[in-house]
Amino acid sequence: MVTLDLETGREYQFRYFFDRMHWGNDPGADRYIQSSYGNCDNSAFSI
Repeated sequence: MVTLDLETGREYQFRYFFDRMHWGNDPGADRYIQSSYGNCDNSAFSI
């Protein structure tokens, strides 16, 4: 588990890595944004 202290008023993008081989998005994300690192979307949320 990882804990981060994030600034409020910003948007953050992320993806989950699980089973040591699969990437996935959060179904509860605020929105999805095209990744600049491949043909996939990142989960995004604002705090």
